[in-house]
Amino acid sequence: MKKFFILIFLLILINSFSLKIRAGTYSNIPVSFEENDGKIVGIFSEILNYIAKKEGWNIEYTLLPQNIQMKRLLDGKIDLSFAYGITEERKKFYEYNKVFVMNDWATVYTNLSDKDLNYFSMQNKKVGVMKTDIYYDGPVGIKNILKNFEVKCNFVEYDTYEDIFKALEKKEINFGVVSRLYGVMSQKKYNVNATAMIFNPINLYFLFKKDAPINKKIIPILDKYLFELKNKNDSFYYKIINKYIESTVSNKIPIWIYYIFGFILSVIIILIITVYFMKKIINKKTKDALKQKEEVEAAYEELQAYNEELTANQSELEDLYEFSEKEKEKFKKLLEINSKIPQYINLNDSVFISELLNVSIKILDGNYGIAFKLDNDCLYFLSAFGHEINNFKDLKLKNFFNRLEITKLKNIKRMIKENTPQENKDKINGYILETEYSIIIPFVIEGKTNFIITIDKIKGDFEKDFLEISRALRGFIETLLKVKSQNQEFRSSYTNFANRLAMIAEAHDDITGNHINRVGVLSEFIAQKLNLSNDLIFEIKNFAPLHDVGKIFIPNDILGKKGPLTKDEWEIMKKHTVYARRLLGKNKYFQTALNIALYHHEKYNGNGYPFGIQGEEIPIEAAIVSVVDVYDALRSKRPYKKEMKHEEAMKIIFEGDERTNPSDFNPKILRIFEENSDEIKIIYNYLLKNK
Repeated sequence: MKKFFILIFLLILINSFSLKIRAGTYSNIPVSFEENDGKIVGIFSEILNYIAKKEGWNIEYTLLPQNIQMKRLLDGKIDLSFAYGITEERKKFYEYNKVFVMNDWATVYTNLSDKDLNYFSMQNKKVGVMKTDIYYDGPVGIKNILKNFEVKCNFVEYDTYEDIFKALEKKEINFGVVSRLYGVMSQKKYNVNATAMIFNPINLYFLFKKDAPINKKIIPILDKYLFELKNKNDSFYYKIINKYIESTVSNKIPIWIYYIFGFILSVIIILIITVYFMKKIINKKTKDALKQKEEVEAAYEELQAYNEELTANQSELEDLYEFSEKEKEKFKKLLEINSKIPQYINLNDSVFISELLNVSIKILDGNYGIAFKLDNDCLYFLSAFGHEINNFKDLKLKNFFNRLEITKLKNIKRMIKENTPQENKDKINGYILETEYSIIIPFVIEGKTNFIITIDKIKGDFEKDFLEISRALRGFIETLLKVKSQNQEFRSSYTNFANRLAMIAEAHDDITGNHINRVGVLSEFIAQKLNLSNDLIFEIKNFAPLHDVGKIFIPNDILGKKGPLTKDEWEIMKKHTVYARRLLGKNKYFQTALNIALYHHEKYNGNGYPFGIQGEEIPIEAAIVSVVDVYDALRSKRPYKKEMKHEEAMKIIFEGDERTNPSDFNPKILRIFEENSDEIKIIYNYLLKNK
């Protein structure tokens, strides 16, 4: 009995010291929801329970609407919530764990019977959304999507996805936006239909109040377990995913398959019966026809009349077919834009707009077109199709188009000429062609018009659907421009971070002076001469200075030693290449930087370190920095050597000495060095004077 009480006491003691976590969530089947007995279940809660059991945590759950849980988290009434997508606005007040749990996206549901619904179908309709939902007012939420398409609707806010489906069933609203998984799992309970409108795929995470003390205790452990579970195919994680999603959603045959199968079977039976009776009727009619010659001759004239009518109908059908083919071509052009998004993202905005001008002309059945850039209320020619504007790219025109909406105008040539400076009016007259109608499409980002394109028709008017197609095209291009802007900001932040790392590396090895800057500029020059892609050239320039970033982890007494290094010290020094992984190894945006830092001491003949790889196995970015690094080291003054002239350094690189051999380097890069020797000398001397 005494042992029993001791055991009870120990259990109470352990429980009193276990970490208590208050977890709040919202109803979103199968991510998180409440069973009839009040128990909180779902993918997130079961994974959290699994981790809590392993760690000895005590979890207390509450289920309330998302907007309330987010406020309770800020007020300190709960320690974490789930499941949430990341937005910049949320990151101001909250923080997330690093490893996402699952992904999902939004689907638009409706109670309308029309099957050909799109975003324009929401014009002046009631659209149900969940308060604070990322699919509602997030950066790529339905609110911004409809704004970009210039579609006006009435948003009706609800606390839960379930409330949205109930409102749809009661026809209080026309459309509802819910998560894809909730829709698939719940639509059978309600008389609602999924549309083809899906958007905003996101990863879902645990959410925490920013800088809350408990975060340091929870987040690293959550990420550790999630990383391990997701990397084992037979883990508890995949069993839960299978339990709630795969077995419920993926493996069930949709009910409509059975309806279609039953319908087809019924049709086949009806056809068999019909053929049987028709055969009997035809046999009888064939016998009667032999006796009815006069009736057949009379019917012949009637058949001729039918034939003429059929011919007319065929002509109409052919016209419809041609229209259909034209629509297909427009659709193909839109798909062409979509397929080229990755390469468009890396173009500057002016080139991007010019590229899309030609596609837009084809989609809207125009003949010519012009792209303008708007700057300080003045228009500048960017490019043109049909018109000849190459001699007028620096010409400043008055802004003759101050509207934000898409407009159709007559005689665009007259408007351009009227707003051209007097001294150029006659010159420009012969280069802008005569057109009858033009569509003017302004591209507005954050309330400001940056670019304008005109789609010009030589003769006749545009088709009736031009405005709808123009709006769709404009919304698509404006969205791409925003994405491009965010991408450029993102790249800029990484570049700044790279520069700071390089400065830290230089501070640890201050004898190198302005070495890292020179290596970056000269590496960019070689990369350009090799005709590498613009993206790779950009990364080589910005990441070449990080080639020795691993020296941060090398002791200062070894870095600053004036005499030769011992064998053991040299082995430690060589590790600076692999130490770079500590800073750069887990970020895909630093892959080029990591390649440079890891492999810039590898040699083309295989005699380098740390891995002894050779030839084309060495990434081209590292091979470039390898030669430039040696050139700069030869020309730089060090405590143990004098600086060399350009000609002396080039002689060692091409002829060798006791430490360097021409076979150490990639032959293509050596050829670039040789062919551009004078330019390299000028660049180096300029950088040396302006350090």
